[in-house]
Amino acid sequence: MQNNLLRTRRVPVRSSTVLGLLILVSIAGYTGCESKRLSPEDFPRREREDVLAPQAPDGMATSEDVPLPETSPEDKFRQAAMIGDLAGVKRLAGQGVEVSSMDDNQRTAMQMAAFDGHTPVVEWFLSQEVEVDHRDSFGRTALMYAST
Repeated sequence: MQNNLLRTRRVPVRSSTVLGLLILVSIAGYTGCESKRLSPEDFPRREREDVLAPQAPDGMATSEDVPLPETSPEDKFRQAAMIGDLAGVKRLAGQGVEVSSMDDNQRTAMQMAAFDGHTPVVEWFLSQEVEVDHRDSFGRTALMYAST
């Protein structure tokens, strides 16, 4: 009985199948299906004028005409934490920014620093005794952000 279990079942292969595969392989070899490494010469050079956007017609507003919204010190604080700027975080905290301030999604600066893996910034927040288990509007803590 064991000998029957160890035997493999052979499937008959027709010669026409093998011949068809050989023909396909030989055709593929002669039609340029092989991979080719690209070089910078394969891409046409574009002139600067072709890349730049055309000028706005007279009377149309441009980006210089539209005032940008002012960034609050709290937003700057969270942005500094997000990019790992420990000196900026300390400076803004020294100017009176609340270290546990939150954005519209209830995220703190420590959560943003943890998400991008800025360990020195997170350690500074821990020394400031911020709430470690704070959950944002998505239900995530700083530890959850750090794990991603």
